[in-house]
Parts: sequence; structure tokens; C-alpha cells
Amino acid sequence: MIGAATWPSPTTWSEHWRDALHTRLGISLASLASGEAYARHDRQLDVVVERGAAHAVAGADRRLPHQVELTLSIIADSDWERLLERWAAQLETSADLLAGSPSPAVLSDADHAGIPLLPARGELEWTCSCAHELVGRRQPLARSAAARKAASRIEAAKVEAARIEAARIETERLAGAGTDGARGAAPGGSGHDGTAERQPCKHTAAALLIIGDQLDDDPYELFALRGRTRSDIRYVLSEHRGEEVERVDLPSVRADEAWARTVGPRPTPMPLPSAPGSIGAFATDPPPSAPFTADGLRILADDAARRAWRLLVGEAQGHLDLDTPSDLARWASELEGTPAWRGLVERSGLTAQELSARVVAWRTAGSPGIAVQLAHQRLARISDTAQLRQAPDGSWFRFEKRGGRWLLASGPACDPETHLSAEPIDDRR
Repeated sequence: MIGAATWPSPTTWSEHWRDALHTRLGISLASLASGEAYARHDRQLDVVVERGAAHAVAGADRRLPHQVELTLSIIADSDWERLLERWAAQLETSADLLAGSPSPAVLSDADHAGIPLLPARGELEWTCSCAHELVGRRQPLARSAAARKAASRIEAAKVEAARIEAARIETERLAGAGTDGARGAAPGGSGHDGTAERQPCKHTAAALLIIGDQLDDDPYELFALRGRTRSDIRYVLSEHRGEEVERVDLPSVRADEAWARTVGPRPTPMPLPSAPGSIGAFATDPPPSAPFTADGLRILADDAARRAWRLLVGEAQGHLDLDTPSDLARWASELEGTPAWRGLVERSGLTAQELSARVVAWRTAGSPGIAVQLAHQRLARISDTAQLRQAPDGSWFRFEKRGGRWLLASGPACDPETHLSAEPIDDRR
């Protein structure tokens, strides 16, 4: 999250956001480092962003977690309209925004339009229930000499960083730069009027940094903080492009408010389908280089539909946790006796007799039956046509010889005596 001490050319949303925290809002490097340390060391910190505000619960695993509240000034409607018209006129920008993946370049574009999206001094306010308004307060004296030397070096580095930053800001001021309020005072130092800069506590700093990380996944959170949701922006841009899009606003709800709501009546269940569905024709066949064919993909889709339907009506398990041999046996059990059987035998690398034996094992005992079938471990002979085998998990199975092949007949059982009472099977069957 926190990298170098300066960011000469931010390239990601999170880097631009962090740069704004330091250079536009005047949050010191020490404060950001404190927030990063808090976020990193196994602290639970949930941040929810909504229109013009963000809420965080720091230390949710504790009995008394800290509540962090952030508010950011909302951009005026007239400015938003002007900015969206500007973006709508840029084909690539509007396409990216409608696709849900805007580039951080829109931040520079907004700055050039005089409508900055990143917060400047005085636009961001925060409160935290920890009641600590300043960080970097005096720490207890280190006990060892080595620890005192290390702490002294760290403090000296902080002072030097603040001195360099103050010199840079003063140089920009003398050169005529930095007078628009976008650049703040020396982090951890003082403002232009000589007053001490207010710094966030470690909980607030951590929440601010996490918002930056979230922007990499969803840049629209910054737009929401500035007063426009994803639905708002998509609707306006679509209108400019002559597209008809239904406007849907989904206001955020705080978790504690959602949990406090009374649960309404459950909807009436829909009638269950009488049979599984099937996939329609593909628009085009897969390319020749694809590791599958259209027929193979259709078989997979139909199998998924059958499994979903059986789960829905309560007739079978999903079997999503099967290993390859067990899943092959399940497939073979489904396709045995159908036109697709021959193709499955060819693709499996087994003979039809071997695959049929696995079908018997699967139908008799599922995955444990396949495991003992593949183990080929004969432990106890009952007769010329019957024997007992023990599976890897210690359970016992009875195998019987039919048509010259040993097939699983019953199991599993914890006690081998369970299988001894069965009558031996004639080898001529």
C-alpha cells in the first residue's frame, strides 16, 4: 500500500488518491505510514463508500471498535453536467466509463476542466470515535540503547523529509506555482498561515488508504464521493450517445441499519421445472486451436444443467468435489447405453469393460467404491467368486467375479463380517 516517500508520476487510481492525500490535503508521510501499519497488522477495517461520505469500523474484532466518518464536498450539479458533457464528447473516455473501466487519465482531464475530482484542502472532513486528533505524539522512551538509536534515526528521517517537502513548497510558491490550493503545506508541519496542520489518527489514515485501494477495483467510488453514482454517469453518457438506458439508483445502506431492519415475508417459491434445460445452438463454433469442440462444450453444459436440476428438486448431490476418476465414473454412469458412450470410452483411454466396471463401483458405493476399485488390493478370499478388499479409509467392500471380471458388489462396511454372510456368486454369471 505505502511505497516510496514521493510519487512523481502516479499511474493508478490508488497512487493518484494517495498523492492527493499528501500533496493536496497536507496529510503527512508519518500519518500515512501510521495508517498503513494499522491496516497491515491484522486489523479488521471495513470501509463503505456512499454519496459524499464514507464510513469505517476500525478494529471490528474488538469489543469497542472505533467508528470513522469521512465527508467529502460534493461537486455542484452544473459542474458535473459540464464535466460529463466533456467526457461524452471523448469517444474513448465515454466508452471506458460505460464499460465500467475508466482510466485515471480522467483525473487530469477533470483538473484541466477546472473541476478537480481529487479532494483539495478544506474539502475532506473526518471524525473518529478514538478522539485522537493528532498522530506522531511523543512515544514512551525506548528501553534499550539500540532501540533508542533506531527511534532517533527514524525521527531524524521524518524531520528531514518534512524539511525537504517544506523547501519544495516554498520553491513552488516563489516560482508562482502552488497558489491554487492544490498543494498543501509541508506534511506534518504548518500551513501557509503558520498554524499547525490537523492530521488524521491512525484509524482515519488507514480508512483513507483503503479507499484508495478500493478505487483500483471500482473507480466509481470516487465519483460517488463527489456526488455521482455509476448509474448517474452511465445514464447521462448513454443519453449523449443516443442510447436508451433505464436509470436505476441503488442507494447504499449502512450495515448496522440493514441488520436492524425487520425481515419481510418471503416471496412465493416458483414452481420447479419438470425437466432440466438444455443449451441452444452456439453462434459460432470454437476456433480450431481451442482445446474443446462445440459438441464437447454442449455435453458439459447439458451435464451442468442436469446436475443443477437434480439439486433443485432434491434428487441428487452436486458432486462438485469429485476427483478425476470418480467424475469419469459419474459421467460413464450417465452415458452408459447412450450414443455418447462410445465417444467417452475412446476419450477415457480405458476399455469398455474397464469403464463398465467403474460404473458398477460408482453406482454401488460412489467415490469410495472407485478408490477401492483402483487400489487393486485383494485382502481376503471368500471363495473362487468372492473376495474382500479394504479401501484406503479402512472400510471393507465385497467383490464378486462376474463374466471373468471382479466387480464391486457391496460396501462399504466397517466390519468385514458384514460381507461374509452373502452367498458366493457363480462365475458363470
